[in-house]
Order: sequence, then C-alpha cells, then structure tokens
Amino acid sequence: MQHAVITAVSAIALTLWIIVDHQLWERGAHLPARHHPFYPYNLVTLVTIALAVVVLGTVLFATLVAVSFLLLDASVLRKFIGRQVGVGDYLFLAWFITAIAMIGGAFGTGLEGDEQVSDAAYGRRQRERQRMLRQMSRPERGGRGGPDTTDE
Repeated sequence: MQHAVITAVSAIALTLWIIVDHQLWERGAHLPARHHPFYPYNLVTLVTIALAVVVLGTVLFATLVAVSFLLLDASVLRKFIGRQVGVGDYLFLAWFITAIAMIGGAFGTGLEGDEQVSDAAYGRRQRERQRMLRQMSRPERGGRGGPDTTDE
C-alpha cells in the first residue's frame, strides 16, 4: 500500500511539475472572450501529460525489471540484503529506481525549454492556436497593424 501511494504521489507531482513549470495551464485572463470556456483545453492537457507520465513510468519499470533479472546476479544481491533473494526483491529494486528516476525526470523537464515541451505535449493545430492567441493578446507595437509574426 505504501509503495502504491508513493508511486501515485510521484506521478501526480511529475505531472503537475511539467504543467506548472512549462506554463501549459491556460488562464482565462489570457484568452479573448470568444475562446471561453477554456477548461476543456486544460483538462485535455492534464489528461495528456498524466497519461504520458504513467505510460513512460510503466515502460521504465518493466524495462528495469527485465534488466535486473538479466544483469543482477542473486548472489550479489543476497550479499547486500543478507537473506535469500526472491522475485519481490527484484520488483522492489525496479520500483525504487523508477521512483527515483521520475523525480529526476521532473528536474530534467525543468531544463527543457517551454517551446520544446509544448511541441511534445500538443499537436500542430493546438500549437498554431496558441501562437495565434498569443499574437492576438499582444498590444500593438509601434502603431503597426496586423498580426505580429516575430516568434514564427
């Protein structure tokens, strides 16, 4: 039970970290009135990032289980834990490394630029919509008319 709670908390924390750190949560104040309600976009973002975290965490766990059985000899592991080694020990080790890797992944996403994370999280149409909304919300610069295309 304790392992399940730690796993769930780490997945939730990683999901929230990615969304908050890379400003993927849309605020109503930043959108033109015709684009309200904005909540479906936020819900889809939350589900997309959460599913990615869960799927990648599961793949990492499965990979670590396979690698631990292939590379870690039971006699070596027995020396460290001081008793007979069972399947549960390999599973615990893989789970522990996965949990630590998810924390490292959270910090690692902080090193990525917001644009790269947005490109990974959203499809082409959503990225185009966000760029259009950013351009529409910018005040006119220097009396110029028309859309600002400086970030394309």
